[in-house]
Amino acid sequence: HLNVDVCVCVPRILLLGPAMQPKQFSREEVATHCVADDCWIIIRDKIYDVSDFLSEHPAGRSVILIHAGKDCTKEFLDVHSEAYLPAFAPSAFVGVLQGSGAQQLEGAKINVKHFDSQQVLSLKRDIFSHEHEAYRARLRLFLKNHVVSQYSRFEARGMVDSSVYALMAEQGFYLTLGLPKAHGGFGLDDWRYNAIVCEEVEDLDCGGFFVNLGNDMVLSYFTESCTGEQRSHWLPWLRRGAVIAVAMSEPEVGSDLSRLSCRADALADGSGWVLNGRKMWISSGALAELVVVACVTDATKGAKGISLFVVERGMDGFECTKRFGKLGKHA
Repeated sequence: HLNVDVCVCVPRILLLGPAMQPKQFSREEVATHCVADDCWIIIRDKIYDVSDFLSEHPAGRSVILIHAGKDCTKEFLDVHSEAYLPAFAPSAFVGVLQGSGAQQLEGAKINVKHFDSQQVLSLKRDIFSHEHEAYRARLRLFLKNHVVSQYSRFEARGMVDSSVYALMAEQGFYLTLGLPKAHGGFGLDDWRYNAIVCEEVEDLDCGGFFVNLGNDMVLSYFTESCTGEQRSHWLPWLRRGAVIAVAMSEPEVGSDLSRLSCRADALADGSGWVLNGRKMWISSGALAELVVVACVTDATKGAKGISLFVVERGMDGFECTKRFGKLGKHA
């Protein structure tokens, strides 16, 4: 049994005197403040700059960014008291809509504690060295500069700009962290660096940016399973940050690899293979330059009759026909 003390904050409305009239803005002016590092919203004709509050929002930044630069009165009041923002983001108020006659609503003065995600747990981790934390700091700065400010656009589009992947590769955050130094990579075979990439992307609320797909899964097909000739051909692609994906799931069977219908048949002269089939729900598939495709090469051998082929974007007969809106990771 637990004894719970509940403290209820009751807002109070303060009408500002003539000398304290709030600044007025047009809807068009508010609409220009519509990105993560400059995010304004309208609630009951009052305008709030919630840029610094995005990372503190319990449901994540994306739900706010949908309404950036817009009037979200109905959506906000469906789930919040009007006094929520004045109480938890007291410095967010910037003004009112022109001609609305609205006045600032001030919440009750409360002591709000903002948690650093690295400090919340009472059990402190000691698995990361100074080198790891220096890598984390560089990555966090990179994400803030190149991803966070554009993330709502990436989410809406369902795709991250390929230039961002290229910059990440250049600085050792995408593919090159696990690429051997002999092939121009950073050679970081310590898995803790991969964990840091996952943690920071999620901690900055950019989890739809599926960068760990390439780092943690697809990269190993190229570094561990390719021949020397294949590595010489494809690893330079990875060094420059080419987006990579793996295509296993199919429309009729999902991810049940024992029932794959995509086939690969060897050419009679032994010069190559012809792949026939469809793949579906392929993360990063629309942007990928290299796709590792699972195909049946010998149906009599069961799992041993499945092979992996690397297909390059632009090869004859290879196309991404349609993108689907799905739950989960969008970008």
